[in-house]
Amino acid sequence: MFFNIVMLVLALSCESSSQSIGLGVYHFQPSTNSILQIFDSPESAQPQLTFAVLFKNDSMLFSVADREVDNKIDLQPLYYNSKLATLSLQVISNQGNWYKVVLNNSIPTYGWIELDASEIESWETFLKTIHHITPKGSLLLKSMHSKKSVAYNSYFHCLRVKEVYLDWIEVAHTPEFCPDKKSLFLEGPGGFLKWKDGQKLMIEFRM
Repeated sequence: MFFNIVMLVLALSCESSSQSIGLGVYHFQPSTNSILQIFDSPESAQPQLTFAVLFKNDSMLFSVADREVDNKIDLQPLYYNSKLATLSLQVISNQGNWYKVVLNNSIPTYGWIELDASEIESWETFLKTIHHITPKGSLLLKSMHSKKSVAYNSYFHCLRVKEVYLDWIEVAHTPEFCPDKKSLFLEGPGGFLKWKDGQKLMIEFRM
């Protein structure tokens, strides 16, 4: 009986580890000659996706080349805006200087990019830069151990991260640090949200 319990705990531990939220976030920051290539694996000879930057009317756009014309990747990364040439990728793991990234969280799809470790932003740092945070299918709670929810409006209240506690974040309405001044109240709610479940993010946000 004791052996079975130990094996169960180990199995759950391994499963939890395999579903880790990952190492952090990579932000592709384009310049006049930027190209980002994403591969199937570190051993692949040809990239499956290539992001190139186009400059038009003093603005930047992404040009995306997909290797598979008839089987294109449904790109739903952590954050993507082709018109603003903005791309942020969730980094899961690495093999040396090759890093596994999430291309689509809804239909788990991954790719590999070659990076320097210094280019990866930690989750704690990243979470403290996002704003207008809203939960996916959960509630804003008064505390991590409470079932009492806090009423708020995701449009009028700009929730930002105050502190990170493992799977939970403490958030508060902080209008002075939010870009959308028109829709904000001077005062607003605060509370706790579960921001991750295994490898999945449990929040939506603006950057």
